[in-house]
Amino acid sequence: MRILSRLLSLLLIALLAIAGTSALADEASEAAEIAESIYAQAAEHEEAVTALLHSLETDAATLIALEHRQKSQESIARKLMLNACDMEISLQEARETIHDALRYTFCIEYDEYTAKVDSILKALNASGYSVEKFRNYWGKEGYQGINVNVSTLDGFFFEIQFHTQDSYDAKESRTHHLYEIVRNKSFSTAAKAWADARQKEIFATVPSPEGAVEYIWPN
Repeated sequence: MRILSRLLSLLLIALLAIAGTSALADEASEAAEIAESIYAQAAEHEEAVTALLHSLETDAATLIALEHRQKSQESIARKLMLNACDMEISLQEARETIHDALRYTFCIEYDEYTAKVDSILKALNASGYSVEKFRNYWGKEGYQGINVNVSTLDGFFFEIQFHTQDSYDAKESRTHHLYEIVRNKSFSTAAKAWADARQKEIFATVPSPEGAVEYIWPN
């Protein structure tokens, strides 16, 4: 009887494992399908958005890392699943949280940073685009820069990050590996805490451009 009970227990565990794997596979399949749709929508808007942003460049404010402007389908699917899990929402609901399938970075001269951010945002508004979400991280603990989510005339969202060379280098070259540790659930709490503290130490060395800490939008 004990042997039969043990066998039944093992069978139940195996069935639960199969069911869990199947559920995860179904979720991944749904995420991939949604990601494909988001990617296609981003591809439709990329040429017009890129052209508009190019028109806003000056000697003091240039677009960089354009080769990374469109997030891959795999990255979109991964973010969908992470957001759905973290926010305890469905994948379809998580779709509404993806605003960076197209993402751009302006690198701006330190002395002209605040004025150029302001002029670019005003130019976007004048073109009929709308700055829907504005986040100013200058002077705060950790990441430094200004990030905005912008909506096109037909409601497609894309992201722009505004950096100085120092803040961009801190984000890309000096802290990116630490950011990956912080967001990866496979690392221990202690490892995450160390990586987070180290990120903050590095970003604390980035000088804030004049007026950037106080800058708000709309103004």
